Amino acid sequence: METRPLKFWEAKNLTERRRNPSPRLLGVEIEVSGHRGAHSIDPVCEKWSASVVHDGTVLYEINTAPASGDVFVNQIEEICESLSKQKAYASDNAGLHVHIDGRDLTYYDLRHLILLYERIEPGLLSMIPEKRRVNTFCVPCGRDLAELLHDPKTKDPKANRDAIIKAIYGSRRWLADNRKRKYFRGDGGKIAGRYAALNIHSWYFRGTVECRLHPGTVDPGDITSWSMLLAGMMDFAAGTTDKAIEALPENPIEVLHQLAINKQVDAYIDKKTSMYPAYQVKRAVADDVRSAMQAAWTSRVSGSMAQQEIGTTVITSGGTSGGDVPPYYVITGAR
Repeated sequence: METRPLKFWEAKNLTERRRNPSPRLLGVEIEVSGHRGAHSIDPVCEKWSASVVHDGTVLYEINTAPASGDVFVNQIEEICESLSKQKAYASDNAGLHVHIDGRDLTYYDLRHLILLYERIEPGLLSMIPEKRRVNTFCVPCGRDLAELLHDPKTKDPKANRDAIIKAIYGSRRWLADNRKRKYFRGDGGKIAGRYAALNIHSWYFRGTVECRLHPGTVDPGDITSWSMLLAGMMDFAAGTTDKAIEALPENPIEVLHQLAINKQVDAYIDKKTSMYPAYQVKRAVADDVRSAMQAAWTSRVSGSMAQQEIGTTVITSGGTSGGDVPPYYVITGAR
């Protein structure tokens, strides 16, 4: 393990934001399942102040230093070039986690981020493989996070803050007990905590919002495109209103295209959604699926691989599904 001091790589001016126009800092966790070459990644990680840590589920994980603009793109491309020389790969058990700087967010910005994420989560789910959609390390959470915020009373500042805290922690007591715990896992398994697809606990812990949805990859185009899409999401949320979010298109893919900050991200959305053409993501009330996911979570925590069947859908604690229904959303269409 090689942990390096945290360094911030910020784009200094507009000429350094041509490929990535967002000024928001981004950091990624690149999980590597293995490699077939002898090339060392240490020099490039040292250059970019990236830490290499060991995770029980993969061979190692690269935690990049926060970077913005084109500096972020250059950083990822150089690290991935070194990974390519090492012949590194990410298998099904790996994930890509993106941290988006949220130190500027107020509780109202956080409210708008949650409401926006509820809108786009079905679209994001349509861009990733089925196994990733039903995975207890990245539990879809848009509907649960936003549920309380649909009450008009939560537009009051205190009520808004309390609703967000309740959605993430269950109560103010759980916030006080856990906000500085990196490995907070939720209230007895009922709340996903840091394993929510959109991990807002990270905002309390380190000032970032973490998205855990993307499958593992060592492809620089995938990493930069997905990260810039999330930066666009955060930039929009930080400057919007409830009414603007309500006025967004019903189709989550259309909303994703509105959030795309450049042509690269636009093309990436089309590319990924076309990879899973059999699936059409629609909003649905699926409380029974939510219960199954909570049961699967509890089983995983206790070490059990028990399955819970609901209708034709089987959700296992190992993150695979025997049906087409991830938490909160119905995915229709022939395989």
